[in-house]
Amino acid sequence: MVIFINDEKKIVEQDIVVATLLEELKLTNSPGMALAVNNQIVLQQNRATTILKENDKVLIISAAKGG
Repeated sequence: MVIFINDEKKIVEQDIVVATLLEELKLTNSPGMALAVNNQIVLQQNRATTILKENDKVLIISAAKGG
């Protein structure tokens, strides 16, 4: 199945949940990370139950320290 992560095409298994995707991307322990699917924010407590579908657009943003 094809999804888009930050506008980059990625092939993933069918009906993957957001939490599993983050594990595959090695982003499970990233503090300050925000995630949206099709412009809808996915709260951390919903990542294990949010199922991705064909052509979904995932946006991952990480906060950075600095000034």
